[in-house]
Amino acid sequence: MKRKHLPKLDLLRVLLTAAVLLYHLGFLKGGYLAVPAFFALSAFLGTRSLLKKGASLEDYYLRRLKRVYLPLLAVALISVAVFAHSGSINWIEMKPETLSVLLSYNNYWQLKANLDYFTRHISSPFMHLWYIAILIQLELLLPFIVILLKKTAQTVSRLMPLLICLILASASYIVFALRIGKGDLMPAYYGTFARSHAFFLGILQAFFHSMIGCPGIREKKTANLLFYLYLILSFVLFLLVDASSPFLTVSMLVIILFCIRMIDYAYLSDSGEPVNLFDSLVSLFAKISYEVYLVQYPWIYLFQHTRLSPLLQALLVLPLTLVSAFLLHYALDLHKGKTKIPQLVLCALVAVTSLFGGYAWLRAEDHSEEAEEMRVRHEESQKLIEEKNNEYYNNVQMQEEERQRIIDSMDNKEEAVAELLRQMPVTAIGDSIMLDLVNQLYDRFPKIYIDSEISRDLYTGNKLLRQLKEEGKLADIILLSLSVNGDFRTRYCEELMEIVEGREVFWVDAVGPDDPNFNERFEDFAKDYDNLHIVEWYRASRGHPEYFYYDGIHVIGEGVPALAQLMYDTIYDVFYTKYADISQEVLDQRAEEARKRVAFYGNDALLYAYGELSEAFPNSLCNTKEYTASLLLEEISEKAEKGTLENKLVFLFDKNAKLSEKDYKNLLSLCEGHEIYIFNLTKKKFSFDNAAVIDFYEETKAHPEYLMKDKVHLTDEGNKALAAKLKKIMQ
Repeated sequence: MKRKHLPKLDLLRVLLTAAVLLYHLGFLKGGYLAVPAFFALSAFLGTRSLLKKGASLEDYYLRRLKRVYLPLLAVALISVAVFAHSGSINWIEMKPETLSVLLSYNNYWQLKANLDYFTRHISSPFMHLWYIAILIQLELLLPFIVILLKKTAQTVSRLMPLLICLILASASYIVFALRIGKGDLMPAYYGTFARSHAFFLGILQAFFHSMIGCPGIREKKTANLLFYLYLILSFVLFLLVDASSPFLTVSMLVIILFCIRMIDYAYLSDSGEPVNLFDSLVSLFAKISYEVYLVQYPWIYLFQHTRLSPLLQALLVLPLTLVSAFLLHYALDLHKGKTKIPQLVLCALVAVTSLFGGYAWLRAEDHSEEAEEMRVRHEESQKLIEEKNNEYYNNVQMQEEERQRIIDSMDNKEEAVAELLRQMPVTAIGDSIMLDLVNQLYDRFPKIYIDSEISRDLYTGNKLLRQLKEEGKLADIILLSLSVNGDFRTRYCEELMEIVEGREVFWVDAVGPDDPNFNERFEDFAKDYDNLHIVEWYRASRGHPEYFYYDGIHVIGEGVPALAQLMYDTIYDVFYTKYADISQEVLDQRAEEARKRVAFYGNDALLYAYGELSEAFPNSLCNTKEYTASLLLEEISEKAEKGTLENKLVFLFDKNAKLSEKDYKNLLSLCEGHEIYIFNLTKKKFSFDNAAVIDFYEETKAHPEYLMKDKVHLTDEGNKALAAKLKKIMQ
């Protein structure tokens, strides 16, 4: 019995499918890289079939309808049938999202809805179907692309199709890379043309095989070895490259090229031997790989709304995905004269359930207008946040004199605490719930810094809090709305409490969370932290459906001031108690810490040395960029005018900055009353009455090992000596 399929091609398909599934389950951080490889593989196989003699458009589209669209239709409608009648699962935009799946524009729908494929939670069972939408869009065009390329080969040159595909693939990849570089991750990831470079490379490969032949070493053992080498390298990328990696664009291109080479060696290493048991199992899994992709997210979404642990959810999703994928494939893989009664029964069951889902979808309410209204409100809130945050001062800690003045006036305790909260900076991090409250929060907390985004989860919130802390922008009051999206993860909560380091945290509990067990587990967690206070929105909003949109989650009307006031009251109650007994000793301690803080300003010299300096001065601030004299003076002048200039300043510039003695004098005139240290790394001699000049150039003459070969930048040893010298001088 001879193989009908190339076994290594089947193995490749299984590996890519497993990578995506394990990525969606949270086990393989780089599994998303398998998607562009799938694009290349699909384009190669589709083009190859169209290049065969006797191939027709009718046959091609009928095969695509049966193999791609019918399973998609079944999964979409069966999912609707299940989730539309689940009282515990609130699929917010089921009707328009399902339509986008059925009409194959889900990638653009997700862009409009501002969904993030890389988020740590799932807002619908169809978040993965952007890929199928792009695939169908490209496969609808594929026959016409192949026809045009064949004509260019006949009329212009046999190599012209290869050149055209290469140009189109390059243009697509450039668009993709530029968007990623600008931070437009989702437009790059969901854009049809931006993702088509893999597809065009697959077409190019198919034409190359047809016109020139399969490239590569033809000795079968070597070809076989190279196939497995590329397979291992691909798996390494799946293990190492997550979505935040700076090598994202390069990794995607590399995995596409690996896939292309594996396809080549799959052909070159085929021995034509009879099928063995391993090949049979691989072939079976390869046949259902498409169905595995389709059904995995509905199962993950379903289990996300249970009280099971993430690990147990994954252990259940894996077998259920494989079994349901096999049953779906078996039900729809009908062949004239070969179909058996169990297969017909299963097919009928799929058809009836799909019809039931279609009926449920037609009868479902369409909340598109309300959703659009909510999006407009969120966009307006984002604009207001951006405007207010641009006005937000760099020093987010309240001036101690002002704090003490208010505390001293506590004869009228209520008014004193209210005034204190109006003057104290607040850092607010949240999701779309907080976006609903922006105006109300600004009214209650004039000095609030808000950063909220749709679908933000705790994992992303932690990264933002850490960044604000490193920039010195984290206030003493932290207000959080990070409970709705994603599962409750104790380690993320613990990480957040480590980041805030004793600051007062006010965290809104959840109404309609992805994790139905969130509030119960969160309440238990909060018992271990005196500085963690729950804003009990779930309890306060019970019995008030008028507070919410149709989704039962986002607030509207009376719910907006109700939630904002609850946040304020919770913070007020804590500070009413805290500031009644605050001691001057604590205030003096904080003032002393602020007085000791060191701020560094510099160019590359500081950038390279800051690792050593940050160890020597743990609470220091680093300001490094390609400063010119005018830019540095402008920045220092602005801070001096605002009263936010740090007390201890260290200037660390190499000769590339080209700062003259006059520039330093102008700089020092702005820093009167501050403690100034200037590192001199040039041959010039500086001496100032109101600044300590550290002539480190003389140190490098005595210790040439301190300098790199360019005679400008310091070595690791030089940076260590520099940090040690500064620490000794400042003690």
